[in-house]
Amino acid sequence: MQDLHGLFSINHPGSPTGASCMGCGWSAPDTDYKRVHVIEAINGGSLDGPRSGISFWQDKLNRGYRLTGIGGSDNHDTDYPPQIRSAVGHPTTVVYAQNLSEPAILNAIRAGHVFIDMEGIATRTFEFSAHVGSKTASMGDAISSLAGEQVHFTLKLVALEGAHPEVIRNGELATLLDTAPVKAKEEMRSFAYSSDGKQHWLRVNLRPAEETLLLVGNPIYLNF
Repeated sequence: MQDLHGLFSINHPGSPTGASCMGCGWSAPDTDYKRVHVIEAINGGSLDGPRSGISFWQDKLNRGYRLTGIGGSDNHDTDYPPQIRSAVGHPTTVVYAQNLSEPAILNAIRAGHVFIDMEGIATRTFEFSAHVGSKTASMGDAISSLAGEQVHFTLKLVALEGAHPEVIRNGELATLLDTAPVKAKEEMRSFAYSSDGKQHWLRVNLRPAEETLLLVGNPIYLNF
C-alpha cells in the first residue's frame, strides 16, 4: 500500500466491537500509529457523542501522532435519498488540494489539509491559519514558537451564519476565541496565543444553535 502511495485509515474506531458488532470498533493491540495516516473522526452512523471517533482521534493527537481526521458516510444502501444522515456525502471530507488529481488529493489528506462538513454543503467553508513572524501554517501544518512568542491565529468563515466557533486545544475546549454566532456571509475572527515553547495542537469546530456538530477542523500543531 505504501509503495502505491495509499493511505491507511482506521474507520469508526469509537464503535463497539465484540458480540454486539463484531470487528466494528478498533481493538487491535500494539498498533503502530506511526504507520496510520487517517482516523475516521466522524462516521455517518455516529456524528457526535461517545461513539464518534473524535475522542479516539484526539487521544492519538495528544500522544504526539499527527493523524488526519476525516468523515465518512458509511453508506451501505444506495437508495438513501440525499441530504439525510448516512447518505453519500453526509458527512463530507473537504480537501484543500493543489489540483483534482488523485496524487494531489491523497497528498492533501495525508498533510491534514482537511475539514469535515456534516451536511456536505458546497457553498460553506472555513479556513484556519496561524503565523509566527514570517512563518505560516494552515490546518494539518506544524509551526514552531519559542516560549513567550505570540502565535496569531485567524479563522475565515463563509456561509456559516448562525453557527458559532469553538477552539479545541489538546482535546479540551479553550476560551481563546469570540464564540458569538456568525452574522455575516463571510466573517474573519482572530486570536493571539502566548506560546510556552511546548508541544500543543489547536483546532476549530463549528456548531449551530442547537449545539450539534456542523464542521470539524483538523489541527495546527505547535512545536511538533
